[in-house]
Amino acid sequence: MKKLILLLLFIPLVSFGQDDEKKGLNNILKQVKKLAKEYVKDGDIKMIKVDTIAYEYDIKKIGNLNNDIERYKVYNTDNIYTSLLLDTATGQIWQLQIGIGDDSAQMKTVLSDYKWATTLEELNNQYNREYKIWEEDYNSKPDSIVSIKDKKLWKPSTVEERLNKYKTARLQKNGRFKLYPTQNMYNFIMVDVIDGRTWQVQWNIDKDKRLIYSFY
Repeated sequence: MKKLILLLLFIPLVSFGQDDEKKGLNNILKQVKKLAKEYVKDGDIKMIKVDTIAYEYDIKKIGNLNNDIERYKVYNTDNIYTSLLLDTATGQIWQLQIGIGDDSAQMKTVLSDYKWATTLEELNNQYNREYKIWEEDYNSKPDSIVSIKDKKLWKPSTVEERLNKYKTARLQKNGRFKLYPTQNMYNFIMVDVIDGRTWQVQWNIDKDKRLIYSFY
């Protein structure tokens, strides 16, 4: 039994340094359960159950971290003082300028603050606002004033329709947007890696020369 207990305590120390942590922990969990069947007696079953539950929790935790981390990423430019900060969930971009020496100041300025993807909560709020307007201006009126055809025509589409049928709405997701450099030092290509939308992104020290244009 001592051999098994030492194994349970030692495994977390060596497994978390591996690249494929989730796969490694799954394999470890299988090994622990196999050893439990071979070595554990009735009096120690509860202890092993607690340990295996802890491993299952760690596996889920790592899986969630792999999905949630790195919402914001920094991309270098050919200018040693300037980098771009991208919100990979919304497509918003900021221009970062590092300060060197006493005479230079750090700066963070907006390159593009438009959100190219939304949240489910924002979609629901938008639908509720539009539905309220439709109810007041169209649906509440008699058919003699607003025809059935017009009521149907101006009825707002549901959240599900916007996401699945018409695809007019995109949900925020970490890693959705990525920046790719071009041979022009001032220009990047931003890509929505889920649906393929693309934009030309131009940074510049001069605020008036910063831009983001969609490719059609």
